[in-house]
Amino acid sequence: ADDNDYPTTNGNFVSTGYFETHDIPLLQGRTFSESEWRPSRSETLVVVSQSFVERYFPDGDVLGRRSDRRQ
Repeated sequence: ADDNDYPTTNGNFVSTGYFETHDIPLLQGRTFSESEWRPSRSETLVVVSQSFVERYFPDGDVLGRRSDRRQ
């Protein structure tokens, strides 16, 4: 597959309380605790935007899922 076949992403690391401090509501799920941050984890925990959900999970059910969709 060509590199242009894969979606691009940007990532930022934020500290505990970031969403609450900036009054950013979560539409699903929860925020992270410091005890969950372990770089060696086999799974990756992420927070995604509503536009990401609408594009890659149009049914709106995103919790616990992975996307293999290429656009």
